[in-house]
Amino acid sequence: MTFRALTVISFVCFAAGLLLANIDYFLSVCPKNGDHALLSLSVLLAKDFSVLAGPYSRFHVFHPLPTYFYVYALLEPLTLFIATWIGRYQLIQTCLQLSLLALALLVLFRKERVDLSAPFFLAGCFLCLPASAFFSTWGPYTLAIPLLVFCIACSSVYHVRGPAWVSISIAYVFSVSNHLSGLIIASALLLPTGTILALSRSRRISWNKSQALYAATILLLAVSPALYDIATSLNTSNPAHLLSYLLQSRDVNTAAQASSIVVTALLEGNMLSTSTLVLICSLLGITLRHKKLKHTDFLLLAFAVSILLLSFCTARSLEGKTHRYLFFYLHVVPVLLFTVLGSSFRPVALPGAARRMLLPGLAIACATIPFLAFNQAGKKCGGRLIDFVVNNTRTDTVYPLVLQDSQYWATAAAVVNELTRRNVRVCVPPEWRFAFRSPLVCTETDLLEATERILVSSRHKAPQDIDAVFVRKKYAIWIKHLPQPADPVQ
Repeated sequence: MTFRALTVISFVCFAAGLLLANIDYFLSVCPKNGDHALLSLSVLLAKDFSVLAGPYSRFHVFHPLPTYFYVYALLEPLTLFIATWIGRYQLIQTCLQLSLLALALLVLFRKERVDLSAPFFLAGCFLCLPASAFFSTWGPYTLAIPLLVFCIACSSVYHVRGPAWVSISIAYVFSVSNHLSGLIIASALLLPTGTILALSRSRRISWNKSQALYAATILLLAVSPALYDIATSLNTSNPAHLLSYLLQSRDVNTAAQASSIVVTALLEGNMLSTSTLVLICSLLGITLRHKKLKHTDFLLLAFAVSILLLSFCTARSLEGKTHRYLFFYLHVVPVLLFTVLGSSFRPVALPGAARRMLLPGLAIACATIPFLAFNQAGKKCGGRLIDFVVNNTRTDTVYPLVLQDSQYWATAAAVVNELTRRNVRVCVPPEWRFAFRSPLVCTETDLLEATERILVSSRHKAPQDIDAVFVRKKYAIWIKHLPQPADPVQ
């Protein structure tokens, strides 16, 4: 049995173990508020093809593409055996991330020179990627694996059998869709890839026309919402706002501050973390074996260095509080270096007895890893907020939502999402259009039809004429009856 077969078996056992270890989590995970609730609303709107941009960013623009929204909307009917929407989306996300890793392995298997880059890549993913990189549907956490696969796919330009066009296209789409960092980094990494292709006429590259056509079709479908947005409103479109934001010149943080941000995110704030150990071992190994590295490996090294440099530039220009989650994608750097290290080793022939012992040992180990390191513990759902909004609302009227304190926007998002999913009409004020999107903004007709309204505010700001109230430690949700206009005198 070859090392390639062992790698495939290891990946299949890991994927099966990851799903089996977390099936109870998918079935029982509680609905979430905030960005997750807004994601759920966007998926509902995507079913009507009315979403043209990705999630909203704290930098007052939308992230580039709504690809994830349409993928969730398309695949959600296959996961209706899961009660909660967040459980469905996280199961879809996990399967999607595993599929992308399988795509990366296929690209690594295309290499002309047989080496151990594929098993080292897989081991790096096990050691360096946190559980949230597989499960989370939140933008910053969804970026790591697509960006990693994009780097691996772009390295295929040095393969004798030609670049994997479809792999590059798919990985690029998912890299740029859900977070602005992905657009910056993935687009920048296309520059060295394109340069190599332009200078490769003397090399044997297979320009597969059908594969290039499939890749172009995937890209066109992914960017079609953005193209429609540009065609219908050029100056006010989200791509125009993104371009304006990216062209702004900002040096908010000093070079020392930016370096500290990047290093802290890279080392995860823990010098004994597995990512740090893999990073150090990879650097040492590459230094000792640099003469055995091929062009593909140097391209992956260039990608790793480019990601660090782009992260540094991004850290210098970030306004406001710099959260570590913005640089979550830096987990890909040690994985890339570990992959490069693996390419300097050649597989060795093992005796028959060793192969027979290695296969079951690897299968058991890879199936056990998810139970030990990637097992998500779900919280018990109380359901009090959901029960309140369901028991105190009707489907025959519309409920304008009033957010009296913006710090409770996450709770307001949960309320709007739960009501919308239960076919209760709810609308938000025009000033919250940026978060809830235009179809949920109150119209004059909505305000005329409304007999009650929902208020989300501090628990100490009780309005008059309250019909129902749900009080938590800091905030409260009030349902207030609206007086009806008197009938005109006949």
